[in-house]
Amino acid sequence: MKLLYDLLPEIYRTYDGLEGRPLKALMSTLQAQYDAVDANIAALYEAWFIETCPTWAVPYIGALLGVTGLDTVAENLPRQRARVGNTQLYRSRKGAMAVLGRAAGDACGWSTMASDNLDRLVCSQDVASPRPSLGGSADLKGSEIAIWVDTPFSKAARSASFRSAKGGPFVPGAASLSVWRLQAYPIEAGAPRHIAKGAPGYAFSPMGVDTPLFTLPQTPPDPLSPLTEAEIPLRLDARRLAALIARKRRGEHVEPPFRIRLRKADGHWRTIPLEAVATGCLADWATAVPQRVRWGRRQGDISDIEVIVDPERGRFQLRDEPDAVAVDYAYGFGLDIGGGPYDRRKRMSRPTTEVWTAVVAADGPGGAPPAVPGVYKTLTAALADWALTQRPGCIRIADNAIHPWPQPVALAGTALTVEAANGCRPCVLGPVAASAERAGALRLSGLWIEGRLLLAGDLRVSLEDCTIWPVLPGAALELPEGALQPSPVVTVSRCIARSLMAPVGLQRLVVADSIVDGGRGLPTFLFKTTADATDGAVSLARTSTLGALPFVAPAPHGGIAAAGVVTDGLSSSARALAAGVYGQPAFGRPEDGPRHEAAIGQSGAYYGLLQGQRLRNIEPVVDEFLAQQLAWRVHFVD
Repeated sequence: MKLLYDLLPEIYRTYDGLEGRPLKALMSTLQAQYDAVDANIAALYEAWFIETCPTWAVPYIGALLGVTGLDTVAENLPRQRARVGNTQLYRSRKGAMAVLGRAAGDACGWSTMASDNLDRLVCSQDVASPRPSLGGSADLKGSEIAIWVDTPFSKAARSASFRSAKGGPFVPGAASLSVWRLQAYPIEAGAPRHIAKGAPGYAFSPMGVDTPLFTLPQTPPDPLSPLTEAEIPLRLDARRLAALIARKRRGEHVEPPFRIRLRKADGHWRTIPLEAVATGCLADWATAVPQRVRWGRRQGDISDIEVIVDPERGRFQLRDEPDAVAVDYAYGFGLDIGGGPYDRRKRMSRPTTEVWTAVVAADGPGGAPPAVPGVYKTLTAALADWALTQRPGCIRIADNAIHPWPQPVALAGTALTVEAANGCRPCVLGPVAASAERAGALRLSGLWIEGRLLLAGDLRVSLEDCTIWPVLPGAALELPEGALQPSPVVTVSRCIARSLMAPVGLQRLVVADSIVDGGRGLPTFLFKTTADATDGAVSLARTSTLGALPFVAPAPHGGIAAAGVVTDGLSSSARALAAGVYGQPAFGRPEDGPRHEAAIGQSGAYYGLLQGQRLRNIEPVVDEFLAQQLAWRVHFVD
């Protein structure tokens, strides 16, 4: 857009320059008002369309279409916009169950599939109008028939049961809404962890944690067609992986659920084809190789086997030890918390010109980073150059590699930010040591930190969107003996941490919107606080805790910081959690109650999912698209 001053005739601008440009100052004032009016007109134009309108306009556009359940802005979820945009298509489309599943998915923000279960009931066929796909015995010749048993995608027929059908999702004549809450988070060019002694055995996770692999959802060709398994982030088990490999060997087009890349001696990277992958159980590395696998030999129509993958544990074993390995894969989790490749743009730092900035990118399959000032291959080199500047610094890691933390970093009177680039999830090997003789600030964001944090001095430490996983029996936070005073203040938000305790001498520990494992391996129950716990050195807010005594503040801070902490009435047994082991997709999530109560689904760190509100958003959709005489229920698949 041209400035108003530039639209004036040249002669006026020439004379204005001779007079000290008073006319330009006047036009600049007018320009500000012009820009405000122009921006308002542009916003009004965008508000005409559901794809671009602001959030507050969604209920108004929905009201024009008669869409209910969008009365207040608080009830709007991001995908409700899609529900309003697709309303006309839903109403004009045949197939009640397909439309109901799509509309319910738009309303709750989770992948949803609807079925009346009538096509799963064993019945006699009409000879005049046979339907081979309806009912009947299972075809045992189909190798993929057992993959989807007891799932919403099962094609196996079921016999009628005259007992009470309160518990299961397969009730003929009643609409079953199957909901998938887990998301798949893709990792590209990640660094696996070598964990097998004496063998080229690796874990996909850079921390060496067993993490099940997931498939990435694909965009459907028809947005109103019935939901398929390709559109949902699903856990990849051995049977599904074997079926994908078999289809690939038959020449069918198959999108690989993961990629394992090897660096050759000449420096080039090579991707192992899916045909050269075999499935196996790698729980015990000593007996990992199945008897049917013969390295490097062709078995009938099976190509040379180069790698064995255990998708349920997130492990793989190579035939030969490579120079370097990189992996592309996806893992599953229920919410954006801890280190991960989710969208963090609104929380990322915006350094000014006074801040020293650098980008860290290691060599990988994508090639070497450009050799320009401000770009480094290692975190150690970037921190070394920053230490010479004595200026505030911001280091952004733009890869998924593993970076060791160098010697203790001194932050005397300055501030340092080390964060992951948006969409990246680098792993930092600790201990992460930092100290400050006078007021200093350290901010870590978007990182996986393996090891403890060793802090000393007048530090303000902020941990955001990080996963902190020290090696037991160590604690996540430690103060060295004879540490400088005053002691650090640590703030933890949207993090996953193990053995997070307030050590003796720590000034304050504030934890919010996080999942904390006490490190004792005994999941008990989840806490949710209605207000900060102000007594003692520890403060909790909307935080899920696992373990017997995960938060300990020894004397002189007054023992366990429990003020303000309110339990949600969950049982103290292990059944209170869907998963109590880190690496599992449902880690730290409370188990669902018999009717999916909002108090159960919105506990602790999972409060931000608004599970109760999402389920209530489904109700007006069901009222519109489902016949009144049909009952319905929600079934959480994951």
